[in-house]
Order: sequence, then C-alpha cells, then structure tokens
Amino acid sequence: LTETFAIHEYLALKYQPDLAGETAEEIGDLSMIAPNVFSYLVAITMPMYMQDVMAVVVQAIQKAAPTIVDYLGNKKFLCGDKPKWVDFVFFEMVMKSEWAYPGLYQEFPVLRVYRDTIKSLPGLKEYLNDPNCRENKYKFNNVLAKINN
Repeated sequence: LTETFAIHEYLALKYQPDLAGETAEEIGDLSMIAPNVFSYLVAITMPMYMQDVMAVVVQAIQKAAPTIVDYLGNKKFLCGDKPKWVDFVFFEMVMKSEWAYPGLYQEFPVLRVYRDTIKSLPGLKEYLNDPNCRENKYKFNNVLAKINN
C-alpha cells in the first residue's frame, strides 16, 4: 500500500477495527468525510510545494477549513464520540495548519478543541509528550516543497 488513506484504513482494520467504524452509520460517515479531509490535505499542501508564499497557504486554509469545521460542529471527533482513522489524518492537517497559520484557532476555535481532544487520547498523549517522539522532529513536507522542507 502506498496511498495515505488506504494505509490508514488498512492499519485500522488490521489492528484496531473500531477505528474503521463499528456500525453502518459510522462507516457511512467515514466514507462521507474522508474525501473532504483529503481535499483539505491537498488544498493546504499543494501551495507549499508550488510557491514559497505563506499568504497563499493561509488563504487555502481559510477557504478549505469551513467545510470540515461545519461538519465537525460540536462533535468530539469527525464521526461522533469515538475516534476513527480519519481523525488521525485530519489531526496531522490541523497541526500543519497551526504551523502555517498563527490565527487558525482565533478563526476556527473548534479546531483547537479538536486538536486538544486528539492529543489527549490515551497512548497518543504519552507518545507525543515523550522526548523521543519522532513526529516532533519531522517537518510536514519533503525536500521538494518550497515551504517547510
């Protein structure tokens, strides 16, 4: 497997199936929101590869975020009260957006709540707070990007 979403879904199904949805409704919600998360990923990542103008990235975030923010609403996670694999993908996009746009949480306060909720998940909280956490040392983009490479 080489595609981000396929990898996440595969790992969820193999190691923690509840992350892939436990009911038909949850699986339907996942199928509905995953393409929107992918669109958000592409919308905010591509400008970082195409040019080195951070204002363009901020504009992309401001344009793409409302769709998912509206969908998230007051829910704890994208698909309800329990995390699903798509939450971990979107969490990374929120962290990337936070890095790129200092005003993210003023404009979209629900994303701060969401970020904090994900960061406090048992296991993930301890991992992210560990000084040896590899993700804290990585950049979001690879060397071909013009921003954050």
